[in-house]
Amino acid sequence: MSRFTSKLSLFWKELRRRKVLRSLAIYAGTAFIILEASTIIFARWGFPDWSIDLVLWFLILGAFINAMVAWFYDITPGGMIMTKALDELEKALEDRNPNLPYMGTGTRYEALHDSARFLAILDQMGLPHPRK
Repeated sequence: MSRFTSKLSLFWKELRRRKVLRSLAIYAGTAFIILEASTIIFARWGFPDWSIDLVLWFLILGAFINAMVAWFYDITPGGMIMTKALDELEKALEDRNPNLPYMGTGTRYEALHDSARFLAILDQMGLPHPRK
């Protein structure tokens, strides 16, 4: 049971790191507005009742597409880029400067993000701080 719980916990953390939950929450709010607007507008324009069901099914399909795009891509000011795996991020932190101390395999990028050790590593690499 603990193996399943740890895998589920890692999956949940990965969803949060990749910002899939935030993307789905924004999509859900937008989908609700679209569905409500379609019920008002379609009735006024005399569209058949099944057209609202069609909009609902398209919105559900869009939620799956939204989750997949949010999982694989990050939207940055420079455009859409592939989201790196957690192992790649940890390896990149280790490989940038061989003089830096080894951080271990149990560390996570989000746990390091605001820590003083992470900011010191950014200073040693000559990279800007994420909060500046």
